[in-house]
Amino acid sequence: GIFMRQLLEPFVLECMQFVASSDTEGSRTVKNYEFDLYLGGEREITIDGERFSINRGSLVFRKPGEFTVGKGDYNMFMLTLDFTKNQIGDNLLFRGKTGEIRTPCEFSELTNIPSVFTPEHFDELLHLYKRLSECSYPNILDRARQKEYIKEFLLLVLYDAQKHNRRRKERKSTANMYIKGA
Repeated sequence: GIFMRQLLEPFVLECMQFVASSDTEGSRTVKNYEFDLYLGGEREITIDGERFSINRGSLVFRKPGEFTVGKGDYNMFMLTLDFTKNQIGDNLLFRGKTGEIRTPCEFSELTNIPSVFTPEHFDELLHLYKRLSECSYPNILDRARQKEYIKEFLLLVLYDAQKHNRRRKERKSTANMYIKGA
């Protein structure tokens, strides 16, 4: 119902493949929702104090207000979304530009997405990134198609995140039972 309708109509701020080598460390405060699917490269990322090693297959998810530090190579598809419906016509909300930090939206499902995980549907997500970037960058070419791709993308990410969280909880539970039983 209303959750899906609101959640699945974000505004696409950026969607493109980004490849760069960097041995300098960069840091910034995240302004929007960012989904980065890594195709390669080795990267160290810290999100709000938690460190992650990133490589092919990693999905990095950042939320407004988080502080992120990164070092290493980029080879990723980047997607930056705004769920606030207060669309700004220029590119002030692009990563690395000045601009306000958006208010995080109220959807608890988004807060359940881990900062970094390996999605089960990597190939399908990669395919959707390619389709999205074709109709989104540098200008939106097909808003209706873009909305469909975003809907599919978010549903897959939410599904894979839920599965990832469930498996992690089961492993933790099994480890705890083993420790208690010893």
